[in-house]
Amino acid sequence: MTFGFSGDFRRALALEFCSKGGTASAAEGFAFQYPSDWVVAFDRSGSVRGNGAVMVAGNFRTFDTVSVFRTEVPAADVARGLTQELGLRLAVEPQEKEASTMRFQVLSSQGPQGQDLQVLRRHHMGRALLINNFLYMLNASAPEDRWAELEPTMAAVVASFRC
Repeated sequence: MTFGFSGDFRRALALEFCSKGGTASAAEGFAFQYPSDWVVAFDRSGSVRGNGAVMVAGNFRTFDTVSVFRTEVPAADVARGLTQELGLRLAVEPQEKEASTMRFQVLSSQGPQGQDLQVLRRHHMGRALLINNFLYMLNASAPEDRWAELEPTMAAVVASFRC
């Protein structure tokens, strides 16, 4: 006989797990909780000018990470309020710019000695907050093969992203 937990119970356990971990708080006014075995890799809160990465946390042995990016929002869009369409546009357009810190592409899958490197497919989940004239986007991601196990934890981290 095997026992399983419902999705709601697993999410509740994950939220409890995160609440016993750490809380990342930023001078910009956002915060999120993360599991106890994670570390904050960098925290540029309070010092980022313009658009770009603000904070990254995660378990870097297993490549489970959360990052927060900041994008300036035009005043006219702020006045209209945050919609799903606006959030998506603001999340994608900065990545398409050549000089973006949010942009990436795989240039090579070979190491320095010519060995093949593993390319990890990742699953992502996110949330955005509009604070003053900036959109703060939290992106939680993990390797695709670990997502089924990590989804409740990632959902709890994303749900804890607040201003």
